[in-house]
Amino acid sequence: MLDEYKQELFLSLYPPNKDCRPHIVEFSPWSAVPSSLMVIIGHGFAPRRELNTVTVGGSKALVVTAERHRLVVICSFQVKNGPVHVKTHDGDATGPRDFKVLSWPRPTPEIDGPPYSFEGAGVGIQVDLRTRLSDGVDKLRDVPLSPIRALAVPKLGTAKVLCVCGYPRDTPPADLAAAKADVQSKCAAVTKYYKQASYNQLNVAIDVTGYFKMANNLDRYYMDGPPEYGYPNFDMAALPQIWAECANYAINKQGFNLNNYDVLMIIMHLGEFVRAWGAGPQIGPSIIFPQNASPDQDALAIDITLTKSLGEITLGSDADWGRCAHEFGHNIVPPAGLLSEDLYAGGFPGEDATGAPFDLMGDHDSHPLFSGYNIENLGWFTGSNVRVFDWSAAPFSQQVDIVAHGLIQNTNQSRCHLVRIQVSSGLEYYIEVRQRPGSTDQAFDTLLPVPNGKDGGVVVTRCINGTVNNNENIQLITLLQASGNTLSMGEVAADPLRTILITVVDDNIQARPRVCKVKIEWAQPVAPTPRGTFDLWIKPWGSDCTTPDIWIDRNPYYPEENYDRQDATGNPVSGGDAPRLGEINRFSARIRNSGTSDASNVITTFYVNTPPGIGDSGNWTPLQTKTLSIQAGKDTVATADWNPPLDQHTCLQVAIVPQTGEVSVGNNKAQENVFTFLAVQHSVAGPIELPVAVRNPLKKRTLIWITLDGVPEGFYVYFPRRWVYLEALSEQILELLVIPLREVKDLKTKTANVRVQGYVPWHYDKPQEVNKLPVGSTGRYIGGIKAIVSPRIGSKITLQPNPKPDANRVTVSGNVTPPTAAQTVRVDMTWVDRKRKDYRTAQTNANGGFTATFAFAVETPQEVVVAFQAHIINAATLAPADSNIVHLSAKVAPSEPKGPS
Repeated sequence: MLDEYKQELFLSLYPPNKDCRPHIVEFSPWSAVPSSLMVIIGHGFAPRRELNTVTVGGSKALVVTAERHRLVVICSFQVKNGPVHVKTHDGDATGPRDFKVLSWPRPTPEIDGPPYSFEGAGVGIQVDLRTRLSDGVDKLRDVPLSPIRALAVPKLGTAKVLCVCGYPRDTPPADLAAAKADVQSKCAAVTKYYKQASYNQLNVAIDVTGYFKMANNLDRYYMDGPPEYGYPNFDMAALPQIWAECANYAINKQGFNLNNYDVLMIIMHLGEFVRAWGAGPQIGPSIIFPQNASPDQDALAIDITLTKSLGEITLGSDADWGRCAHEFGHNIVPPAGLLSEDLYAGGFPGEDATGAPFDLMGDHDSHPLFSGYNIENLGWFTGSNVRVFDWSAAPFSQQVDIVAHGLIQNTNQSRCHLVRIQVSSGLEYYIEVRQRPGSTDQAFDTLLPVPNGKDGGVVVTRCINGTVNNNENIQLITLLQASGNTLSMGEVAADPLRTILITVVDDNIQARPRVCKVKIEWAQPVAPTPRGTFDLWIKPWGSDCTTPDIWIDRNPYYPEENYDRQDATGNPVSGGDAPRLGEINRFSARIRNSGTSDASNVITTFYVNTPPGIGDSGNWTPLQTKTLSIQAGKDTVATADWNPPLDQHTCLQVAIVPQTGEVSVGNNKAQENVFTFLAVQHSVAGPIELPVAVRNPLKKRTLIWITLDGVPEGFYVYFPRRWVYLEALSEQILELLVIPLREVKDLKTKTANVRVQGYVPWHYDKPQEVNKLPVGSTGRYIGGIKAIVSPRIGSKITLQPNPKPDANRVTVSGNVTPPTAAQTVRVDMTWVDRKRKDYRTAQTNANGGFTATFAFAVETPQEVVVAFQAHIINAATLAPADSNIVHLSAKVAPSEPKGPS
């Protein structure tokens, strides 16, 4: 950006003349990559952005903001080296030098990424595959508010995957037809696995393209080391190019419509082993990659905008089909950690506790089924096939016949496939029976760890809440049993602290599918102890960066006035109200207690952080601390007063101090990162600017990928970086621009729900037992923000002077411009001598008028001095505005009046 001091000095020497022809004095930057933001300084520009035509290098630029002396524009993707030109109705002007286009960078350790800069497509609603297969967002709203149960709905229907095959220009397969046939065979195995695992309820339909020659040689796409950074693998720096090349080939060479798919799977023939990348940043909706031709590379000019983001899988052609199935699984199971590195990062000790051999999301090349937590959340078992027992203080003993998954779902009502012991919202135990295929066509559990002479048995896993990267709430899945094999008759799994004992009474009631009888029992210790009998928790945020357990209530407080954003039952959603600057807002949080014991002295702290950000480096500012008591199985709402001192958007966080005896402390905090903006329209609505802090949660330098989605047609977004490199626990503040391109009446989608999220690379060192190969690398979610942008019509609100009191009441009148009916306004009455405020809300009539009545309740005759001001805060059509201030001095009667009618 330009030096503001030099800009002010220039304007003081050469004050702008509103009638002069345009003149460009300077622009910045002089050189940048395509689609970058530029500031132009001069005079004679039109003050409305649509009245300025700007070209850079011969391509039309988007004007973001316009003033007489300053334009902010975004260059097009097609920009070339050339002059900067501004044209208005008064004339035109050319800059003092040509603009130079820089090459599109790759994410190497020295270079931060290019910008996101694109107009949205479609309606901009981002629904991930997991939610779509769960029959949409509405169904999720009916699920009890638990971080464990929130996704326990069936993943049914068809998941569409497009598999694009490519090879570096110097590494072609020996036989292209045979290479494609090999990929098709692996994809067929993936489809078969999910059909069998889901009892034919989920069809993973994979379309496969032929192989195509890519633009660069092998050394652009592949790195063989160092191992501590997850290599040999695809070069992280090449991933954006790989995704862009394959998307471009599928759309422009093969005629596929990527908007019809859920996941883009990429298979590359490299002639070398690579780990794979998956489940990190998604692909799209903006896919851009340009490069010039040279002797060792082909030219690329890829600029694609999808209507949604796609799940990402990037694999080598030598990958086992289990690796392919595992990477797809990341798109439908909730975040969970089974591998040693995940368990350590989540604070869980003991490498030997891993449940990886029993879950596809762990040691995938041995082709295991999903373990208890994951398979229940996939929802493929009928209700009677999942038995749930809530651990409590009462003695308990019961025997259950559990059936191995097999190829046909159990229909015997006296048996089940899965038992869940619910200790708290943060801790669950799962009991299941697993079995190798034998002579059947079963695709999973072919190498299941079993004792000698057995083909299966009982598996008991433990699932506990945890966090990695300070921000990602995941479930850490470990074995409760001591044995690394399935359990046989007489073997046990135990939780001595809760006196839970799980015993295999009979491991061969039926041979296939294997049926085992398991005895489950517990009883509390004789001496009371608080340890492990309660769990304090707050529902963590979901993929939309919001939690129902944190919200704002603006004056007039609920229930006197509804929340700006609420569900059908009146509960606040997406943060409730937009906070009001300079007055008390109620910052509320719901604190829950699962378990069998009451919790006292629960210390809960409210935090704020400005600007809102992606990632958590721990630099939150405490606002207020509350001490609570919460009964077992209940919740309570704590509230802190918050008076925002600055007109800045703020992240909100609530944290509970861990107590001795808590089941899990990984669910003791949550945050709200949703912000609502009302873009003001006078012709076309102006842009919304939101500073976003990208924070590194790790204690080392790292790459952070940034994704951006949720942009509908008619809105343009700009974010300066697609990736950044940050030092340990550091941050970089970047500005998100959301720019409406049309008048409100012409927008097909009236609100943009723009989501910006961050991921850090995550690598695994421990190899799988089956083939000693490491599992694929991934990207771990570190957080995000959601900006809800709703253009509104520019407005004015006016109070009529000289309100007339009547006895102990006074009615003030006003109107809004343009005259608009059914707009909610708030009128404040401030007692000048008491520094107290009363509030009323009113609805405008067809002419834009409104009234509000206040009462003076006093004991003796006196003169009161009050001031009135009206506000449009969150009206349906009109943009926020504040009225003039009207004063009143009046004598009031001593009797207590009736309230306003």
